[in-house]
Amino acid sequence: MIKAGYRQNLSGGAMRDDVKQFNLGFISHKVLNIEQARIEFIQALENLLSIINSDKEIKPFLHDYPFEAKNIYLSLVFKKTNGKYVDQPHIAYVFLNTSKEEILYYIYDEECKKIVCCHQESYQDGLRIYNETIDCSN
Repeated sequence: MIKAGYRQNLSGGAMRDDVKQFNLGFISHKVLNIEQARIEFIQALENLLSIINSDKEIKPFLHDYPFEAKNIYLSLVFKKTNGKYVDQPHIAYVFLNTSKEEILYYIYDEECKKIVCCHQESYQDGLRIYNETIDCSN
């Protein structure tokens, strides 16, 4: 579902009578810029959507079919081996705000000792940029 170099650090979802949302988070020691983080994030989310939507056993339990990006809270966290966030300008945290369908990218601000949003884009814009990037590299 997700490339090597990640380990899961969050799981959950929203279910009562059916599956409305999956929540998944992963952590990695990778050091990525926005473009690289976008590729990793979009690939992971699209792969997860493909797995969910092609699973005949779960299909009857999905609240929305096909499942879409808005149904998956996905986060990728990037930390050094000492447990601290990677240094800026590299991306420390990226996630999908499911209520707005926006991808938010954060860097770690050493001075403030917190992560701060450095870029946001709609999921559709991120997917379009990803597809253009992939098309150009082939």
